[in-house]
Amino acid sequence: MSSDGGENLIKVVLVGETGVGKTSIISQFVDQIFEEELSSSVGGSFVSKNLVFNNGKIAKLQIWDTAGQERYRALSKLFYTNAIIAILVYDITSQITFDELKEYWINQIKESATDDIILAIVGNKADLIEKEEVDEVEARNFAKDNKAVFFRTSAKSSMGINKLFEDMTKKYYGWDENINLIELHDGDTEKASDSNSDVNSSKEKSITLIKEKSNESEQKKGCC
Repeated sequence: MSSDGGENLIKVVLVGETGVGKTSIISQFVDQIFEEELSSSVGGSFVSKNLVFNNGKIAKLQIWDTAGQERYRALSKLFYTNAIIAILVYDITSQITFDELKEYWINQIKESATDDIILAIVGNKADLIEKEEVDEVEARNFAKDNKAVFFRTSAKSSMGINKLFEDMTKKYYGWDENINLIELHDGDTEKASDSNSDVNSSKEKSITLIKEKSNESEQKKGCC
């Protein structure tokens, strides 16, 4: 884990079955947008976001969205290289997505990523609690057994989304609970020198946003 606290690139990968909401989590965090239907990720793509904290430090997250379809699983391993944080996502309304997390995805991370990678287990779609299939206690115990942090999120309502990325960043740095994102004023949108990049002030006052799209992604119509 880092202790210098300066500006630092932190590679974050989201993994899990297709349809659990990985793309929606990223979209909500980066753009504060939720769409009922998003294209499924094919291969991998990333966006970047800067977090500015009240200790004067800046963390730049490079957030990778990976494909969950079985035919792309081997390719997903390529995106674990140099990952510092892995966010393993399941759908609370689908037991099979949690089973796959336990039986496949966690092992892929352990086999392909570094030994000191920081893990989060995320139960997404918490807005559909009435349809929940996955026992929360079991999920929390699974996280504990794997030395991971457990979160429940809703990409649709934004519940827990900012906290997920903020807390995982603080865990990487080893910061205590007194270190938090600072409040920033909204500013004008600017264009980056890279024609594929947009630089925007975030709608969330506590976050400065730099968004970048990689050239390593394709998209296929389907559920997010």
